[in-house]
This record gives sequence, structure tokens and C-alpha cells, in this order.
Amino acid sequence: MSEEKELRILILEDAPTDVELMERELCKGGLVFSSQRVETEQSFTKALAEFRPEVILADYTLPAFDGLSALAIVREKCPDIPFVFVTGSMGEERAIEAIKQGATDYVLKERLSKLEPAVRRALLEAEEHRRRMAAEEEVRTRTRQIAESEAKLRLIFEGSPDAMVVISEDNTVLSVNPAAERLFDRTNAEIVGAEFGFPVVGNETCEIEVLSMNGQLRTAEMYLSDIEWDGEKAFLISIRDITERKKAEEDLRQRIEELERFRNATTQREFRIKELKDRVKVLEAEIGLLRQAPQPGEGQ
Repeated sequence: MSEEKELRILILEDAPTDVELMERELCKGGLVFSSQRVETEQSFTKALAEFRPEVILADYTLPAFDGLSALAIVREKCPDIPFVFVTGSMGEERAIEAIKQGATDYVLKERLSKLEPAVRRALLEAEEHRRRMAAEEEVRTRTRQIAESEAKLRLIFEGSPDAMVVISEDNTVLSVNPAAERLFDRTNAEIVGAEFGFPVVGNETCEIEVLSMNGQLRTAEMYLSDIEWDGEKAFLISIRDITERKKAEEDLRQRIEELERFRNATTQREFRIKELKDRVKVLEAEIGLLRQAPQPGEGQ
């Protein structure tokens, strides 16, 4: 079993004997702690900064200070620290007022056996409060991030030169940007609410043919990604018009094919010229031999 962490306890009390009784009860309950006693506002404020207590026990009334004033200081400077009143007398109205002002609990000095459970309960409540606050802050942070992300997305969405279409999970168009209106040759009102008319392929780029209202056929690349839109899951379809690029690619392909045909024809022509040159050389050699050969009747 792991050892219990030492707890720092600040005690606002003018009677040292009462402090001894409190510490005895806490030790009996098995708490491991170090404590510091103060009795004035100045020493109390200094201890908050330097001793950095994890729980505060305070008398309700003191000669030079009072527990409610101490509670107000704690709520302002370190509101997460559990604050338990330990007092000789505290009526129901005062107890209710103290709880309203932020006290965690109260224990009467004549019932100090309840002190150790009250301290443990106060620590648990403080830890639960910290967890709840951390969870709430995480939700706020996440909500803020989503809002910022959506704001950036909408900015990119509106200004993108590529057509962009937001669709719901049931394939209904939720929004389109100006580039999409130009690509489809339709207004936002004509597109939003209709069913998206192309097969959606998850996270893969595919080519589609877009026929605009004026009968113009365009080639486009389409890509889908998951997004949140107005706080709901949706899909962003990015559509890039590649008609001119495809035309340029086709022109380039045709030029390459033409160059290959020219190269082949040139190669064949060069091969034919070489054959002709070789044939000429053979014929020239044969003619030379014929000229050197003795003619009929010579040497007789």
C-alpha cells in the first residue's frame, strides 16, 4: 500500500491548545500532514503565499481577525483550497451564510471527532471540483477550437478558386462556394438542398465529368474529406476544374506521338539512304573490277 502524501494544513486559531486537539484528531484518523498556525490577517495572507496550504481550518471569531474575512481572502486569491470552519459555537444561520460565501464545511470544537472525516470529504470535493472545472475548460477549449476551425474553413471555403461543396451524411448539399456556382452554372439557391449528384469516394481523388446548365462539359478532380459544419458531421467535396490541364496533356501527348512518328520516319529514311550508299559502293567496286578485267581479244 502506497504511503499517503503529506498534507499542508493552515490553521487560523488563536488558542494553541485547540490546535493541539485538532492535530491529535487528524493524526488519529490517519492523516499525514504538516501544519502552520496563524491568528492575524497579515500572517494568514503571508502563509497563503509561502506555506501554500492544501486545506484551511479556521475559527469563526478571533481577537484580531475573523473567519469570514479569511474566507473572503481565500475565495479571491485561491478559491480551490477547501475551507473548513472549526469553531466553538456557530448557529445555523451563520453556518448557512458561511457555506453560501464558499466555506466547504464546519465542525464544532466540542465534536472534533468529526474533523478528520470533514477534512477528507473537503479534499475529495475539491478534487472533484478541479476535475469538473478541467473538464468544463476542455469542453470550452474544444468548442472554441471548433468555432475557430469552422471560421477558418468558411474563409477558405468562400475564397477558394476550386469549387467546394458541403454535403450531409445523407448526401444532401448544405452549402456551395462561388467557384462551385461558376463550375455548375447554377446559383447557391438552386444547388443547396438538392442531392449531390456524383458518387462519393472516401478520401480518394477521382475524375468526374461536369455538364453545366449551358451544355458545356468540363473535366474535374474530386476529393472528399470529413469536417464539422454548424457543429454536425459533414463532408467537404473539393472539385478542381482540370479541363484546360487535360487539354494541355492531350496536346502534349499528340505532339509526343507526332515526334515519335517523325523520328521513326527519319530513322527509316536514314536506314534507306545507308542501304543506297552501300549499294552504290558495291556497284562502283564492280564497275572498277570490270574496267580492270582484260577485254576479249586483248593479248592475242
